[in-house]
Amino acid sequence: MNDLKGKRLLVLAGVNPIAADVVQFAKRMGVYTIVTGNLDVTLTPAKRFADQIETVSTADLDALEALAKEVKADGIMTGSSEFSIEMTMALCKRLNKPFYCTKEQWDICSNKNNFKELCRTHHVPVVHEFHVEETDEGIDCSSLIYPVIVKPVDGSGGGGISVCNDEEAFLAAYERAKSYSPTGSVIIETYVISDEIGISYAIQNGKVYLMAMHDRYLRESDGNFMKLPLAYIYPSKHLQFYQETQNQKVVEMFESIGLQNGTLFIQGFATENECPFYEMGYRFNGAKQYNLLKEENGFSTMDMMIHHALTGEMNEPDLAKVAKPDFDHVYCTLSLLGRPGHVEKVIGVEELRKLPEIVDVSPWYYGGEDITEKLMGTQRQILCRVTLKTEDRVTMAKAIDTVYEIFEVLDDKGESMLLDGFDSKLLLD
Repeated sequence: MNDLKGKRLLVLAGVNPIAADVVQFAKRMGVYTIVTGNLDVTLTPAKRFADQIETVSTADLDALEALAKEVKADGIMTGSSEFSIEMTMALCKRLNKPFYCTKEQWDICSNKNNFKELCRTHHVPVVHEFHVEETDEGIDCSSLIYPVIVKPVDGSGGGGISVCNDEEAFLAAYERAKSYSPTGSVIIETYVISDEIGISYAIQNGKVYLMAMHDRYLRESDGNFMKLPLAYIYPSKHLQFYQETQNQKVVEMFESIGLQNGTLFIQGFATENECPFYEMGYRFNGAKQYNLLKEENGFSTMDMMIHHALTGEMNEPDLAKVAKPDFDHVYCTLSLLGRPGHVEKVIGVEELRKLPEIVDVSPWYYGGEDITEKLMGTQRQILCRVTLKTEDRVTMAKAIDTVYEIFEVLDDKGESMLLDGFDSKLLLD
């Protein structure tokens, strides 16, 4: 890496915990970090680690421009919030600072309909979707075959997603999804029951590289809400099949729209004959694969993205030489989920960090926050994410059980807020 010591990075941050990693990684590289956002430090994890804290709202582009000039920012970055990414993109354009993609590329990759259309053009399988007609008399649901899943086209983080088994549930879910969409747009898909997968790519100098693939284990939903992740296990048991049948088409698909730099993830299913996709993100996601890549392959895409924000270059290493998705070790990212309530006390974080299997512990709550009913079925139900590394699945199962023995979150009545966790015995099947 080129020496970034003394460079100044402005970080747009809110409740999203990935922005906190941006700050911590940048500081390790000798970068001076300025974090802004109009939320209190208790609701802004990145502010806990910043060299300098500002209170300019991430929604006020004019004030952000003035702040960036005032603090002499060499670069501007954020976490994985799509709203904050769009504001960062606009701010970088105003100030002629590096940003990893164009607005046109972002609009393709952040919109579920646009992404699926790109896939169809390149003969990449996608989950089947339905179209309904809105009239003055209501919504014609006659084309639907239940169960279906209803989502905002341009939402993220699980907000506004519902599973429906009948027309009554669908009509309520349709309006809910519209309320979560900035454009009031909804996508309706077949609710697939199959193994879920997540795939990570990195882009460097116009070339797209497969970085990692995991199996997604989900918790049964409460009511009609989206299932939330309990565990991501690497490498995926479907990796070889995916590499042999679909990876090259996906690489060519993204290179066809001129992606130059950055990192992205895709979510989909592994069926008997193919891996159909349903959405992607041209950004970091909450699973923080950059920690695994650092541990397994000796480099971090977070470091590379910080370097790009400050210099316009992803820099070393050459991903063509180090990309290796078939990991030699087993990795697990656990999502410890919570119920609604007031977070009074978080227990066990420092004890977890001392375990030999631990790669990363990332609390999403620190105490003093509220998990409201509106957050049910979204990723804001995640209390903490824990990433572990072991030599095999048997050892991983034991390490996962240890995490559940140590970690706890109490509400203001002294009662546990933790929901049922991942059944580690599933790793031994």
